[in-house]
Amino acid sequence: MTRLLRSSCLLGATWLALTGCASLFAKPEVRSVSFTVTRLDLKKLGLTVGVQVANDSATTVTIAEYAYQLDIKGEPFLKGASDHSIELAPQSVTTIQIPVSLPLADLLTRLKGTGPDSDLSYRFSGSLNVETMVGVRTFSFQKDGNLRSLLR
Repeated sequence: MTRLLRSSCLLGATWLALTGCASLFAKPEVRSVSFTVTRLDLKKLGLTVGVQVANDSATTVTIAEYAYQLDIKGEPFLKGASDHSIELAPQSVTTIQIPVSLPLADLLTRLKGTGPDSDLSYRFSGSLNVETMVGVRTFSFQKDGNLRSLLR
């Protein structure tokens, strides 16, 4: 009887530890990506990319570093990365502000020949390296849209 009780307690404690740990950490989810023009001159277009990341975990999640890429019309246009850590509060959405500078000449070359109904699709993709109890895990994301919606 004592052996059965011990086995049951051990099994129960293991189950609680596993299910409890699983509820403490949930994969961060990129909910949206927005673009805000911060600068426009003859040489460059400055943007702030707002990446909204949801943390549904019961604890703070730390993004140790991230990388991103902007594709325009299916072609790679801009890449970047940051090793600046970001804390995501539990049960909340945090907006990561990424300053981006686009050479205006390159952008105009890419958009050359586009008419009012032309494809101006973009893809903003990246990866978040998140610190966990078992080491760093990488989560990828991508958001697609159309630059026309930004120009209206």
